[in-house]
Amino acid sequence: MNCKKLFVAFMMASIALTACKKTTAPIEEPAQIVAEDIASFKETASIDLGGETAAEITAYDPLTKKLFVVSNDSGAKVEVLD
Repeated sequence: MNCKKLFVAFMMASIALTACKKTTAPIEEPAQIVAEDIASFKETASIDLGGETAAEITAYDPLTKKLFVVSNDSGAKVEVLD
C-alpha cells in the first residue's frame, strides 16, 4: 500500500513540475523610429475649448482621427473631437 501512495505522490509531483515548464517569450520586432523635424511643425487648425486652463491634457488617435481632451472648465469631463 505504501508503494502505491509513493507512486501516486511521485506522479503528482512530476505532473506539477512539468506544468511549470517555462516557455520562450515571443520575439518582438523593434518599433520603427521616425525622424521628425520639430522645426517643420506648423499649426494646421485651432479650436476654442474654454477658459485659460480648460484643456489640460490632449491626445490624438491617428486610427480614428479623433482628438481626446480632458477639460476642467465646467467640471471634469473628456471631450472627443472629430
